[in-house]
Amino acid sequence: MKKIFIALFLLLTFNSANAFNCDGSIDVLEIECDALNDLYISLDVASSTLPEAVKTAWGGATEENICATNEADKGIFCDENLNVTRLILSNVSLSGSLSESIGDLVNLQTLALNNNSLMGAIPESIGELVNLRSLIFRFNDFSENIPESIGGLTDLENLYLQSNNLTGTIPESIGDLTNIQALYLSANNLSGTIPESISELTTLQYLILHRNNLTGIIPESIIVNLTSLQLLYLSNNSLSGTIPDSIGGLANLRGLSLSRNDFTGSIPQSLGELSLLENLYLDDNNLTGTIPQSLGALLNLERLYLYDNNLTGIIPQSFGELSSLQSLRLNGNNLTGNIPDSFGNLNNLSDFWFQDNFIFGEFPDLTISAIPVAGTFPNLRFQNNCISPNEGSNATAVNQWLTERAPDPYGLNTQRPDLNTCLDVFIEYDLIYANDFD
Repeated sequence: MKKIFIALFLLLTFNSANAFNCDGSIDVLEIECDALNDLYISLDVASSTLPEAVKTAWGGATEENICATNEADKGIFCDENLNVTRLILSNVSLSGSLSESIGDLVNLQTLALNNNSLMGAIPESIGELVNLRSLIFRFNDFSENIPESIGGLTDLENLYLQSNNLTGTIPESIGDLTNIQALYLSANNLSGTIPESISELTTLQYLILHRNNLTGIIPESIIVNLTSLQLLYLSNNSLSGTIPDSIGGLANLRGLSLSRNDFTGSIPQSLGELSLLENLYLDDNNLTGTIPQSLGALLNLERLYLYDNNLTGIIPQSFGELSSLQSLRLNGNNLTGNIPDSFGNLNNLSDFWFQDNFIFGEFPDLTISAIPVAGTFPNLRFQNNCISPNEGSNATAVNQWLTERAPDPYGLNTQRPDLNTCLDVFIEYDLIYANDFD
């Protein structure tokens, strides 16, 4: 019995030396003081890389003011009424888990625990933080479901839960976050479909759901209603169906990534209406049909990835209008015809892949001034086509440039489709497109 008493005494002594005395003598409200005590232990603050002054004040070892005063600091921030309004604990090697007592910090506006090693579930009590505007939990090891209670955070503007181990479905209650601007749930293990309720988030600018296990179609209502979207990233899931034609109505879109899914059907002509678009990734799907000429109207486009689909037809002549284009990847399709001469206008192009198609003829007889001759074209790949070495008026210079900057196995292909296959492709092309050259 005596040993048990001594052990209990030591435990109480240890805890009292690592927590506030919430008797009203410190500079936060009592209920928040209790919550901070609990968080100090559950987050293992003592072992973190927070500044020692913050740890000793939070741990109750000194009488120092626990509320940070320097905006550059990390730690606990309070308002003039001693309410805890911000908890900034990013990238300080926290471990452990987040306790339910977090819900008692009801005046929090910012909760940043990102880039740590926190584990376990996000507590249901998170929904009690009704004044929260930014919730930043990215790059941790949080697991289990996203709590339904998160829908109670109706003032929330930024939700960053990416790069954790979250499972289950995206809760329908996410549609209650009617002030949200940024929703990042990527790089988790989320499953199920994209909730229709997301279409209620009309202030949303960034919808980032890539690298999960999502299935089903893109709800049409999301495309129609979320007209403020600037980034829509849904790649690396198992989404299916067609790409909605209504996607052309997202006039503010700067980035669209639907790659590595199971989308079928054709590329919508309406994509050509997205005049602000800078990055378009549709690679590694099951898209069919031809490449729309309308994509040539995307004058701000810098990256266009259409590779590893089942696209047919020719490379659009209109692509020569894409003056901002830096990277174009068309490889792994069934494209035919020549490389358009208009490509000589693409002075910013430094990355061009079109291997594993049925492109034939010679490499375009471009003027050398139109080709990046200073070695800024490191990624030119066109093997496994029906292309011959250039024999045009500028042949020597072009072929020398190709030899220097596109050596095998990515240069003038030593392995191309069977000669009869190339001949069949040429005959089919001639029958289909002959009238274009009359």
